[in-house]
Amino acid sequence: MTATVTTTTATAIASGSILMMALMAVLALIALLIQQEIFSSINRKRAYWISHSLNIAIFPLMLILALTVVTRLIPFL
Repeated sequence: MTATVTTTTATAIASGSILMMALMAVLALIALLIQQEIFSSINRKRAYWISHSLNIAIFPLMLILALTVVTRLIPFL
């Protein structure tokens, strides 16, 4: 019985922390997209390079968002 409780508790804690990390990733993605939009509206060479270099962080966060959405939708299908 103790092993079952321990396993269940560990699973609940892990799933909650994963959800929190996914939420933090989504918030970071929103912040980076806002920054990219602001820098892309400035007509200077440095702002152009900053805007394009933000893609390095945006693409992996988009993958995390897509993976989170897919894993949340699979049980409903």
